[in-house]
Amino acid sequence: RVRKHCMNFISQFDNVVRDMISMAGGVGTLRIFTDGVYVDGEVTRTPIDYNVKIALNDYPQANSGMKSHFGTLIESDDKELYMVPINKTNPAATQPTIHANRDLVIINGIEWKILALKENNPSSVNTILFDMHLRR
Repeated sequence: RVRKHCMNFISQFDNVVRDMISMAGGVGTLRIFTDGVYVDGEVTRTPIDYNVKIALNDYPQANSGMKSHFGTLIESDDKELYMVPINKTNPAATQPTIHANRDLVIINGIEWKILALKENNPSSVNTILFDMHLRR
């Protein structure tokens, strides 16, 4: 009974997150690079693109000094991105593993590097939202 109540709460939380991103956000492309193939001293990685629901935000400027987020220095043009997991918008899809400092998010044709990534996963089995620190 407790487990069913917990799962119902997480399902409701999923719905709130999806609705908020749908109302305040848009769409982008998550570009995941494969682990790669090593040939003649070079690693070749193949990109795989996924359509994702996102909300892009500026970092708040509480003061004019430098700040840090997820252990990374925030620069003036950096962005914070909230992304709904792929399997939340397409239950048949499998959420790929996202790697900071390797994978990208493309928004309106602009490539953003993922510097840091945090999963909001209160149940440890059901990621509700990804929070990313992006830089051009």
